[in-house]
Amino acid sequence: MYLPERSVMALYTFILGYGAALHDGGLRSEEEWVMSGFQRHVEKKFKINRSTSWGNILLFVHSSNTFAFDAFWEVWDEYLTKVKHDRRRDLGKVALKR
Repeated sequence: MYLPERSVMALYTFILGYGAALHDGGLRSEEEWVMSGFQRHVEKKFKINRSTSWGNILLFVHSSNTFAFDAFWEVWDEYLTKVKHDRRRDLGKVALKR
């Protein structure tokens, strides 16, 4: 991945374009599924329920594209940990139903 600068908005645009390319190509991927819940995670974490992107929320909270870019990786790691935990929990429920 190449970004012209350390900017959360450049990252947001890149990821949005990647998702659009997957969609236009008729491809669904694990990454697309994981990204679909990230918006809600950011909204809940920062208690912001507005019609704005996770990129704009991070930019608003951190007031600088560079700081927001750096914060993205921390929030992303936190989100992935939550997704993995939720999937393990859901798989455990499925196993118990058998």
